[in-house]
Amino acid sequence: IEVESSAADGPVSLSAVRRFGRPFWCLAACCVAVYASVLPFNNVSSALLFQRDFFRPGSVWTDDKDGRDWVYDPLHHGRSWPSKHPPGVHCSEARARDEPFCRAIAEAMAKSNEVMSEPFSMSALLTPLLGWRVDRSGGRATLCVWSAVAVALVHLALAVTALPASLL
Repeated sequence: IEVESSAADGPVSLSAVRRFGRPFWCLAACCVAVYASVLPFNNVSSALLFQRDFFRPGSVWTDDKDGRDWVYDPLHHGRSWPSKHPPGVHCSEARARDEPFCRAIAEAMAKSNEVMSEPFSMSALLTPLLGWRVDRSGGRATLCVWSAVAVALVHLALAVTALPASLL
């Protein structure tokens, strides 16, 4: 799209920023607030959900081979028997991937990654629909404010409640 300008428009100056209205500054502040909270959270969210919802300290699972119970204790290298530590097995080694502890960690990490992919999937599906609606009826600034409120409420709920992330 090409926009024609005339000499009457005059040169663009930085002082024109002072004439931007309140809706612009509200929209700009909401965008900054949303990005300032969402982007850092995305960096740590998978690990947070992994320990908060899917692989909590004290988690118990049974070894398929010998029927013994394992207890997840992150303070003791992630694994412990009821009485002592088992021989160290690192899940990054190919031979250890079938160990019960490593399988349990892989399943929990997959679940936390799946939960964290949901907002991106929703964005991909809803952005065109909401954009179309806003283009037809207006309310772009209002939608931005409500999205910032929703992000704040979800992050608050993650911080102070035990609700599973998949419900939020």
